[in-house]
Amino acid sequence: MTAFVIHHYTISQDEAVFPEPQIFKPERWLRDGRERPRPFGSIPFGFGIRGCVGRRIAELEMHLALARIIKQFEVKLDASVGEVKAVNRIVLVADRPVNFHFLERKHVSC
Repeated sequence: MTAFVIHHYTISQDEAVFPEPQIFKPERWLRDGRERPRPFGSIPFGFGIRGCVGRRIAELEMHLALARIIKQFEVKLDASVGEVKAVNRIVLVADRPVNFHFLERKHVSC
């Protein structure tokens, strides 16, 4: 048996696939007509007949969860964390615990 793993972190650091990979540029992923990275540079859910059937549901759930958290809380990084470095496992993880403070937002009634 042979294990085959696509290492997304390594692909995302390849300048031929993602220009300026070290710069945080979330606009790379906007679908508003601008030039995007190579279409198959990142396919975490697979593609075609073997693609994840739950992809759309997973993406919607992630967006919904994030929106609810941001609506209810102000999220702040714990100041004692310091600089966090990436460690390569099967997925990318932090080199230490990363603690956040969730401060409840004060709701203003309309």
